[in-house]
Amino acid sequence: MKQLIIFFGLITLLSCKRTNQNTIVFHAYPFIPNADKFYAELESDFKKQNPNINLIIVKSDNYYDSANGIIKDDTADIYELDCVLLQDFIDRNLIQPFPKTYSIDTSNWLEPDNVGIQEESLYCVPHWLCSNFLFYKKGDKIKDSKNLDDIKKDLGKISSLNKSLLIDLYGKSTLGELYAEVNYCKNFNRANSSGTLDFSIFDYEVEKILNKIKSLTYKDWGRRKDFHDYKEAFYPRQFAKGNGRIFVGHSESLYNILDEINNGCYEGENCLQADQISVMRFPLSDKSDDYLGWMDGLSINKNLSGQKLRNAITFINFLLSKKVYEEALKKEANCSPRYLLPAYKQYYFDRQITDFAPLYPQFYELVKSMNTITNKNLCQDLRLFGDSLTIRINKN
Repeated sequence: MKQLIIFFGLITLLSCKRTNQNTIVFHAYPFIPNADKFYAELESDFKKQNPNINLIIVKSDNYYDSANGIIKDDTADIYELDCVLLQDFIDRNLIQPFPKTYSIDTSNWLEPDNVGIQEESLYCVPHWLCSNFLFYKKGDKIKDSKNLDDIKKDLGKISSLNKSLLIDLYGKSTLGELYAEVNYCKNFNRANSSGTLDFSIFDYEVEKILNKIKSLTYKDWGRRKDFHDYKEAFYPRQFAKGNGRIFVGHSESLYNILDEINNGCYEGENCLQADQISVMRFPLSDKSDDYLGWMDGLSINKNLSGQKLRNAITFINFLLSKKVYEEALKKEANCSPRYLLPAYKQYYFDRQITDFAPLYPQFYELVKSMNTITNKNLCQDLRLFGDSLTIRINKN
């Protein structure tokens, strides 16, 4: 009997070990439109194609550790990393380079700085891009603005909400990101490689520019914690209702704008029509067309090897496949398109996507000159600056 128990115990141990080798945990970026639906379908489709791999997708609103800027869950096999964290993950030996045998076509990458490649090693494969863009109503002469002074002149005196800029200027992450984007446009020009990007020292000139942006908003609309915390994306939905002449936000804000137009507008409201919306670069500087954006990419836990590493790469290839990109970006029944920005240029002209999301060619003209960065302690530095700016930016 004792031998039988030992025998079954050994089988159980081997089975657990084998199951663990066939299980991969993906720490997914949670802040995408309709995330639950997307990740549930992603997990189901992958398991159908790979029945021997047990995929577990973990997403959490608590994406970063506020103390050190690192993702709290260190048990994941695959990370979706914002490039602000990438250098810290490399320096702390949390991720490993992709195997030299890993093959990926970089000719379609829309990430010109290749922050995921260091010392000829690939640490991070691009997945999504993002930045702040300016949305406006077609025909508005605001489209000719070259800088903030042009916008300020065009908007004139902000005497009412519908003449104003809608933008979220609250919270350390939001303001830290804007600080970096303004700093980049103020201090860097890719055309002649001039300027420096030092995010370790606070730039008070950037603070002045952020206050200029704030002056384009109506009363305290950009500085409201309740608007910032509103779970249904307050500012893009207000833009959809005509409450604001222009709106600045990420590309995926279009999901909320279109959802409000289709499902939230009532008769008698001054709501936009979907075909009235256009997009342009948020002109923080007139130095050049270069501006700063962010890359979310896929990285592998340093401890993976053997079959587990091969399984992880199988999932990454699946996630970057044409089928999955099209499923993520095309319009679904009763849902607006997500308008996430793929890190590969062919999808901006893919009819499976653009037939339902026609602004992608416009976005391509903007992101093709977008630049990305990573740096040691960048996430921490920007959050500290953002925390300070939350207090320092003047209220109306």
